[in-house]
Amino acid sequence: MAKSAHTLRELGNWIVGPPLGKGGQGGVFRAASKTEPTKFDFAIKISNQGKSQAPGRTAEKDRARFLQEVQVLEAARDAGVQASSN
Repeated sequence: MAKSAHTLRELGNWIVGPPLGKGGQGGVFRAASKTEPTKFDFAIKISNQGKSQAPGRTAEKDRARFLQEVQVLEAARDAGVQASSN
């Protein structure tokens, strides 16, 4: 992903681009690595932890849910799910 007017910001070794989606935990953005040459784009989830007023929501619950999502994505990758490149 080339840096363009749609780029929101640089975050560490990532160029963060336009949003892909938004939910209760935060937003998911298209991203590209600044350090690794690759033809693939990535998705980065940016948490809005601490900004929600949802009853019963805690940092611990957010972290547990995020880690559960990571495990699901890792299992899908291990199962041979192919990534798409636009």
